[in-house]
Amino acid sequence: MFESVGFVKIPDHIIQEYKTFDPESGLFFADFDEPKGSKILEIGSQHSPLASMMAKCGFHVTGIDLRDSDQELNYNHITADFCRLPSYFLRENIGTFDAAVIVSAIEHFGLNTYGEGRKHEYYDVIAMRYIYDLLKPGGTCYLTTPFGGKFVEHKPHWRVYDWANLLERIVQDFSTEVFNLGVCEEITINGKVFSVGSPISMNEAILNTIGLPHVSCYVRLRKPLD
Repeated sequence: MFESVGFVKIPDHIIQEYKTFDPESGLFFADFDEPKGSKILEIGSQHSPLASMMAKCGFHVTGIDLRDSDQELNYNHITADFCRLPSYFLRENIGTFDAAVIVSAIEHFGLNTYGEGRKHEYYDVIAMRYIYDLLKPGGTCYLTTPFGGKFVEHKPHWRVYDWANLLERIVQDFSTEVFNLGVCEEITINGKVFSVGSPISMNEAILNTIGLPHVSCYVRLRKPLD
């Protein structure tokens, strides 16, 4: 039921076992599909169980986070600032990962959200370039982030990306294969209430220029083969 031509999705029983409550994860679960045994990088893995879930499905997972993991690990965890990765990690891993997963994370980069003591206006841009370089040609990046009609930085918490900034700061040299919007927190736009899980169109989403609360977008990006 969960496999097709050697590809593996995360099955429902593992999703239920790990009891992940981040609604943006559901956007990722619906689309994630990688060959068995793929080498996967997850960025922002400290609180999220996604790395553990993928490892349990037989993937070779490396998780990177600013903080030590609070989980029982079944994958390789590295405590580091992703935008200041150790040189040995870059030397050994450039162009080696089949896929990267960054769910509910890129919007915090460089804003000192977790009191890391470093602020950088373009850490999200740098992080996406690192992801691009670490992926193999043809590799996949699965990503969620807040989306709306205006680029807003709610410091020190998160950014909300508009279409232009999503392309410039996040997509960069990737090609976009999937773009979906999700209502992960009840939101009212122009007097219309959108409950969690209800459909929302691009035209409706871009009417939200405040970003509190925000619509979530899910993108699947592909690194070109050459």
